[in-house]
Amino acid sequence: FVCDNDFEANTQDFVNQRYYKPYYVISAAGRLERRNVPVPRFTIWQKAKLWLGQHSEAWNMIRGRRSQLPWLNDRLDLLQVATSIPPSGPEVPLTAALIVAMRDLTRGLGAEFVMFNTGHRNERTELLQQVRPLLRRQGIRLLGLEGSLGEARDRRPTGPWDFPNDAHWNVAAHELAARITFNFLQ
Repeated sequence: FVCDNDFEANTQDFVNQRYYKPYYVISAAGRLERRNVPVPRFTIWQKAKLWLGQHSEAWNMIRGRRSQLPWLNDRLDLLQVATSIPPSGPEVPLTAALIVAMRDLTRGLGAEFVMFNTGHRNERTELLQQVRPLLRRQGIRLLGLEGSLGEARDRRPTGPWDFPNDAHWNVAAHELAARITFNFLQ
């Protein structure tokens, strides 16, 4: 499954204001290169800021503020656990390259590979539309669930498709996605 927030997260070394992770770049030769390995460890101050972010609404309210004054924003940034590196390149080609690499790994293990997108409510589908032609040229099978789930939401707007205040699927959306996926794989 690919979700719209994967595109940006694929370019980052620090995500969700919570953790460092490896990431990839596309080299000048067109190969995927892994970076940020070993993953950095938190300092004692970062651990304290992480704990505060997980336990204090007041802390989160203050650190989430932005100002017209650049010097004040610099001070507020000190309250963050860490900041992510700027993206090293366009997120769509990088995501496509990662999906192709997963397909190649899957084939090497003797299995078929299919890419799905989640079709979450308010998903940024333009990213998915941009990556699809790149993947089709590589022969990757795709199933986009945004159309089917969008139609179901239109037919039954009060249906239990998503959790309140959360775009993740609820029971009905899981059941619909499972039926669509089963039929596609058959």
